[in-house]
Amino acid sequence: MSWLNRRWIYRRELRHALAEEFVIGEPTVGDGRLSTTVRFGAERWDVWFAGDDLAVDAAGDAFATALLLPAMRRARRLRIEAPVSARLLDNLAVVQSTVHSWDPRYRPVTVDAAEVAGGGRAPAPRPAAAFFSGGVDSCYTAVRQEDRVEALVFLNGFDVAHWDVKMGPSIRDGVASAAKALGKPLIVLDTNIRDPLESVAPWTALHGGVLAAAAHLLSNRYATFYLPATFWCAALQPHGSHPVLDPWWGNDSVALVHDGAERHRPGKALVLAQRPELLRWLRVCWRNTEGRYNCGRCVKCLNTLTAFHEAGALPLLESFPPRRRPELLGAELRWRKLRSNEERNPAFGPRSAGTNHPDWGTRRTGTVS
Repeated sequence: MSWLNRRWIYRRELRHALAEEFVIGEPTVGDGRLSTTVRFGAERWDVWFAGDDLAVDAAGDAFATALLLPAMRRARRLRIEAPVSARLLDNLAVVQSTVHSWDPRYRPVTVDAAEVAGGGRAPAPRPAAAFFSGGVDSCYTAVRQEDRVEALVFLNGFDVAHWDVKMGPSIRDGVASAAKALGKPLIVLDTNIRDPLESVAPWTALHGGVLAAAAHLLSNRYATFYLPATFWCAALQPHGSHPVLDPWWGNDSVALVHDGAERHRPGKALVLAQRPELLRWLRVCWRNTEGRYNCGRCVKCLNTLTAFHEAGALPLLESFPPRRRPELLGAELRWRKLRSNEERNPAFGPRSAGTNHPDWGTRRTGTVS
């Protein structure tokens, strides 16, 4: 799409009629879930998180971080019918100015809370945790921070649909096996929040706030959370998880650390090559064609295989289909003209379509080859 067409899209969206309020209802607890109803205009979303021993008193902070950017796209004011910490309210102003500077379609909104909470949870000593999906970035962070991290957090519904009964159980088992190989307990949270959010903006723009929400809901157990970096420092671009953005999702009780941007993908592969027991369970694929743990054909699989081939560790990747001629991996990427989702549709800026691919849901469930 040409720059002129994108300018027209920008102007059209800036003139778009906005709902007066984006309302996050009072959170409720039931059936093992912490849920709320989101209202704006004529739309209604029921969103929830499920897990053991969630910090219910931090629900306002959690839903505020997860839903701030959708509110910036759809409304003039964000109203939260729950207490929100004073520190987070201050930090959200920085988040808004940063995101707006990346993409003017995200308009700053007034944030009102039912109650402004005080200093947050008492600063009792609490350990650190890291978000973990079993991919290259999260495995690298888990290894790099092995002495600091006491647990790994897997968010089911983040990159695989929570209702996907075909791949969900096998992926969860694989992630649990990888955590066991690292000697760390795995905390599993379930959520449906991705389903409605994908109708608003690219998931690559929104996922950082959702990870922050999960961190707030576990703030009764952990004080620091490591978010694995997607890009290395020489290739940074505006993204939902970014070293400039991530720390501002925290409050007096929770600190979020963007981790791993000092190494590119082949560099991470070199580190992980020293942990073959972990590489048995490596998972990078989000298509899972024909029910495979890693399809070996999509751009994420091919980029990973290429990185480990360059690191001389390709035989350690037991979770991928075998390759007869690995030296042709780079040529296959060029010949098929494959590009990552971040390359095709950046999270923010003039090259971003501002929404997800129309068949994103079917791609995520592996029905598109």
